Amino acid sequence: MANKEVKDTLIAQGINPLEATARVDSLSDAEVIRLSEKIDQLPAGGDALVVLIGASLIVFIVLLITDILGFTNVFPFIS
Repeated sequence: MANKEVKDTLIAQGINPLEATARVDSLSDAEVIRLSEKIDQLPAGGDALVVLIGASLIVFIVLLITDILGFTNVFPFIS
């Protein structure tokens, strides 16, 4: 019964029905029960804008550090 509930919830959150079935079938019974208990509290997916901003910030910091260490010359304001 928990398998069907988890599948239905995943489908309702926008996951492809075939993919939802494959995901639930790959879980153990204990994992399905644990997931069915907490599925309403879990986020459906990541926010694309937050991911994009985070990735851009990481790239900027890496380039800044390599520029400060003298490995690159990306930013002209770093000497």
